[in-house]
Parts: sequence; structure tokens; C-alpha cells
Amino acid sequence: MADAFPAEDQGGPLLLYTDLAFVEERPKNLDRNQNRKHDRSNSNAEIVGEACDSDGGGRPGGDSRLVRAVARSPFVFRERGIGTAVSLNAEFFGDVSWPRMVCFVPGVCESAETWTVQHLARICASKEWRLAVLEPEGHGLSGGVPRGLLRPGKWERYVGQVTAFCGHALEVDRMQKERQQQQQQQQQQQRQREQEPTEETYKLPRTRFVLAGASMGGALAAYASQRILEDSAACSKQPRTDRPLAQPAAAVAAEQHASFVGTLLLSPAVGVDPSVVPPALLVAALSVLSWLAPGVGLEGVTPTEDPSHYDCPASTKRNYAGPWPLGTSKLLLDATTVFVPGDVREGSLNLPLAAAAAGAALPHATLVVSGVKDPVVPIGAVREFVEHTNSHAAKRGCLGPGIGLAEIENGDHSLLAPQKQKHSKGQLNATKKKTLATTTGHVEAFLERCGAAEGSS
Repeated sequence: MADAFPAEDQGGPLLLYTDLAFVEERPKNLDRNQNRKHDRSNSNAEIVGEACDSDGGGRPGGDSRLVRAVARSPFVFRERGIGTAVSLNAEFFGDVSWPRMVCFVPGVCESAETWTVQHLARICASKEWRLAVLEPEGHGLSGGVPRGLLRPGKWERYVGQVTAFCGHALEVDRMQKERQQQQQQQQQQQRQREQEPTEETYKLPRTRFVLAGASMGGALAAYASQRILEDSAACSKQPRTDRPLAQPAAAVAAEQHASFVGTLLLSPAVGVDPSVVPPALLVAALSVLSWLAPGVGLEGVTPTEDPSHYDCPASTKRNYAGPWPLGTSKLLLDATTVFVPGDVREGSLNLPLAAAAAGAALPHATLVVSGVKDPVVPIGAVREFVEHTNSHAAKRGCLGPGIGLAEIENGDHSLLAPQKQKHSKGQLNATKKKTLATTTGHVEAFLERCGAAEGSS
């Protein structure tokens, strides 16, 4: 169990409008004309491989500028009764009035300033979905040291952070919508005083949300989705009068379980190629070291992160670079070789069954999108994850559609951040462009499916 609180004020979420993702701060020593020139130079970065058709605020346009965050909201995560508190950063994109939201969790070493997030923000804007992005502990603007460190043995802590993030994102969205509605009412009252014709007050609908994640963020999103659905089932069985009157933000997602319409997993870390796992003796030695010195990275022993191909903008310093900390390597190895495969085999990680038990008012869809040529998470491991999950659900009498799998031909691990080829002058080749376009199409279709399910309910 975990609690989530606003970073500085427990009276409500804190909204900040500085240090936003994809927004470079204006130098203070420039005059007005220089500022305008600076703005133009910082807003003309193009989407990799094709022009971006959204403007700085995330609305359809055509000026090739990056989609920018409109606000960010830090919140404090604390495991109930144990562990230390940490401030986590969440970035928000899109118009407040949009009634749907994607809550996204990046992969290891990544922040909200990546090409994956930029492409996802563009997709969401085109479909009028808001986007909220969590920067995990030790990543981006979130707290936690050393940078890039995920501690071994803390898997449940990080799952709890994703669950808390969903509740926090819904709370921020609700507060923003209430403020917008209050402004509309004040404008109506002003028109009435001026004896102008007025329209009926527009009641903003409840926000529906999809939880998405990439790579290890995808694995965390799967577990967090299961937890939200299980909490939903528990809440639905508990008499309303017996529930606490004041719920922490982490419980909002469970209380509003009818809002949870889908889970989207992009190249989720659900397995690993056995050939890349070190010998057992070396794994044992590294495991001991990961507990003694979790924040230490060893060049040539742990993976080395080079974020240059997914940094967006190129000047960002939010993404981790260098040898992975031992703790991060150990946690990811445990997740891909022990936690996920074992829980899927045992049936304790099964989203179709959890959705059926929750009895949500809206259908819950789950889609996995993975590259056939992914060198990090083999497509065979992804197929096994999907097949075992659906088979176990069917044996338990689940009549739902199960988890869907979209395989991207020639796709690698970074489906929404395809790596440019050397000597390409910043352009993607035809294969990379097709991979990006195909992945984008699957994500767009999934959001349309979730929206259609909402409309038919």
C-alpha cells in the first residue's frame, strides 16, 4: 500500500509552469527581439523522420513545432508505514477540456523528454486525449539518488508509484476541469449581468484513462493495471458507507474504476534472451554487489546507456547516460527472468481475469505492441506472455477478448523513437519510417477503440 500527496500542499495538487518538458527556458539576458528569435529557434525542432503537425500547445496545426507540456505537478510518494518519501514529477500535455487521458510510464533511464513521449504526445493531441507522463524515482526531475538508480528488491515500491501516479493524474485533471467550469460559470454570470444571451452550462464528463508504459515502464504498467483493477473489485464489494470519507490520491484510480478503459504496453520488458544473461556465478556476484553498492555502475559489466538517439530536445539533460547502476541492472534482470514470467505462469499477473473480477462499467482493453526484431525483449518472450495470459484466463472461464498483440515487422525496441542510421543527416530510412508509422497506427486505433467502448456504454 502507498500514499501519494501533493509535493508542498496537502490541500490539493500543486501545478507548476516552469521547467516543462520540451520547453527550453528563455535566457534572462536577452532583449525582446532576441527573445523572439530564441523562441523561433527552440520551437522549430521537427519530429524525427517527418514533420510534426501539432503546435507548442498540443493542438493540430502544421508548423512543425514540438508538442510541449502545458503544466507539471510534483507529488510525494510514501509507502505506508515503511520506506522513505520521494517527490515524483508528472508532466501534462493537451487541452484541459479533453475528456480522456493516457497515463504513461517511460523505460529505464528515460524521462519525459524523449522522442517516445514526443510522438505519443502528438498521437494523443490528434485524438484529443490528454497525456500525463511520470518520471520515475531517480529519473528526470523526480527525486531519488543516485540518478538512474532503481533499487533491487523494491519492485512493489515502483509498482505503487505508478498506481499513485494514476490517482494523482486523475486528481490534477479533475481540479483543472473544475477550475475551467468555474471560469465558464463566471463568464455566464457576467453575460447575464450585461443582459446578453447565455448558453446552458456545459458539464464536463468524467475523464476516462488508459495506462501505458514502454520497456520496463510497460512491465510496471501491467502490474499497476492489475492492482488498480483488483482494488476496483475490492471497492465494488465493500459497502459505500464503510469506506473512508477521505481517500488519498493513490486510491482515486480505484474509486473511479469505471474510468479505467485500457492498458497499452509498448515493447514491455516481460522476458529476456537467455543468451545475453551472464553465467550464474557472475550473476550471483553482481547480485551481492548490487545490494552492497546499488548506485555504482561498472563500465563493461552493466549496460551502458546512450540516450543521444532518443533525447528530445537534443539539449535535454533529463535522461540518464553512462553505465547502469548495479541496482538498476539487478532489478531489471529480476523482473524479466523471475517476476513477470513466474507471475504469468502462476496466474497472479492476468489482466483479463482482473478486469472480469472488477466488473467495470466500461470494457477494459489491453494491447501489447512489440517489434519482431527487438534485441532487448525477444518477440518469443512477448508471445509467450500474451499466450499464457490468455490461455490461463480462458481456462478460468473468462469470456473477454484477452490481451491483443500487434507485432511490428522489422521493429526494434524503440518503436516510437527509432534510431537514425549513421551518415543519414538526421533522417530515418524507409524501414524506420514504416516502423514508426505502423506503431503510430496501432496506438491511434487502440485509443479509438477505447473511446468507442466508452461511447457505447
